[in-house]
Amino acid sequence: MDDHRRGVELWRRFRQKYLELKEIAFEIEGKKGRIRRGGRKKKEMLGILNTAIITAPGRYEMHTISVGDAQAMVFQMNWVSAIGHEATAQILSEILQITIPVNRIAYVQQPREKAIVFKLRGRPQEGSILSREEIEAIGYDLYVLTREE
Repeated sequence: MDDHRRGVELWRRFRQKYLELKEIAFEIEGKKGRIRRGGRKKKEMLGILNTAIITAPGRYEMHTISVGDAQAMVFQMNWVSAIGHEATAQILSEILQITIPVNRIAYVQQPREKAIVFKLRGRPQEGSILSREEIEAIGYDLYVLTREE
């Protein structure tokens, strides 16, 4: 089983467990009244980038991430796409199993904020806009980029 299929399988198992726990939580709410929601932490923001880029001064850490971990992050966190090319958005949508829109914005990563980085393994010719097939041929990796401060 290759990494992509393994990641997809892990994601499916994770989602199934989440839905089971959510159903149990609703049953408990129904029997004991409303669960107190005060003090809940705000969801962290996650950027989705099509290259490793330092968007603001600060100290950063970057490491590789599995497809399954990336899928879990997108599912658990609020996120914003800063993907500027249609082919990249299509591939990421398939990998992460969620629609990633093309969104050409000037994303600025805040302190303690994470971003999933889609990084090509090679450098395309200047000015070229790659098709999905060309991106697949070059290859890519996923990373987590964290702005420490």
